[in-house]
Amino acid sequence: MKKNLKYKVIVADFSLFSLPYDHYLCNSLSKLIDEVILIGRPLRKEENFPSSLKLYSFKPFFYKKYEKLSQKYKSLKCFIYYKGIEHLWNFKTFSKWVKRTNPHLIHFQWFVLPMVDIPFFYYLKKLCPLVLTLHNRNIFHGTPTHPLQTTNWQRILKYFDWIFVHTEESADEIRRFGYPPDRITKIQHPPFPIYCVSYKERKSKITFLIFGKIKPYKGIDVAIKAFSLLPQFVKEKVILKIAGKPYMDIGGLKKLTKELKIENLIEWDLRFIPDEELNKILCEADCFIFPYKEIDASGAFANVLSLEKPIIASNIGVFKEIMEKHKIGFLIEPDNPVALKDAILSFIEHREKITKNIKQNFKKLNKNTKSWDDIAEEISKIYTKLIKLKKFEGYK
Repeated sequence: MKKNLKYKVIVADFSLFSLPYDHYLCNSLSKLIDEVILIGRPLRKEENFPSSLKLYSFKPFFYKKYEKLSQKYKSLKCFIYYKGIEHLWNFKTFSKWVKRTNPHLIHFQWFVLPMVDIPFFYYLKKLCPLVLTLHNRNIFHGTPTHPLQTTNWQRILKYFDWIFVHTEESADEIRRFGYPPDRITKIQHPPFPIYCVSYKERKSKITFLIFGKIKPYKGIDVAIKAFSLLPQFVKEKVILKIAGKPYMDIGGLKKLTKELKIENLIEWDLRFIPDEELNKILCEADCFIFPYKEIDASGAFANVLSLEKPIIASNIGVFKEIMEKHKIGFLIEPDNPVALKDAILSFIEHREKITKNIKQNFKKLNKNTKSWDDIAEEISKIYTKLIKLKKFEGYK
């Protein structure tokens, strides 16, 4: 890739909801564009950038005071209201900074308080083109911290000159809201790089893995119920590992495992897991489970594609689009423990044959999957189109 675009582009993810995605996208954009700036919040002590190579600049503009307070007083939920107040102040300061900085374009990854933010987007749209990646059409997966995070979010779409989506379902949804079809582009979510250097299979147990942020929409309750339905002789052969930081009360899930008498089948690893450790956990798994109740795109799913291991996933969103076409695992009805149980039994019964066949299908899939550099090139063409269309002079 040859850097030839004399642009200044801001990529905005105020809460860093998708830090790994932001990082790899900004790095690849920086190979084409003179200046790329990621706007977010301060990194938390357990967080880091996914790789040491960082070609873009990072400015933690948002929520500095909230982050300090929430780390110090983790149990006090009232600070979420302080975050809302700080958000307004930060957005106002950010808008003034944008005017001084004079960028060619701003690429938003998420919006935080759509109804409240409308005046800011109205102001920014006068300064430069605005684009959005709509990672999920069900905002905050239907479980916002506050109703203001999702109220009438569709109204904010008209302030964006272009919208990127990851699935056809997302594109259809925003077309129904009246957004111009010719300004919607579907882009793949490229796989994250994972390398299994010294992978050794567990000989005693078959390991099924659910990983990532622990949230209600991920259907962990469905997986627990499915494992409770397995025949006893199968239960002796399997482990369900649940790895990731909880963003919900998991007391109910642990109570469910106790009621169903399968505590010995569940291995909990409830924390933020650094990349090096996560890679090891992924490499040790035999099968990945995504029993999600709703989803469009999934960073966790993108994480495992390069590992070429069988996947069991709900027949929705990106799982449906990719797995239906490429046959890399089992698609099941969402929120259906019996269907998940049947898929687990099928995998165990035909494990060697399935794993072998799926590896071949994965090779075809990965051969045709776009890289982060490919996606950046595709996105940068849209940037150029909008910048020329607006005749925006900004960066000199």
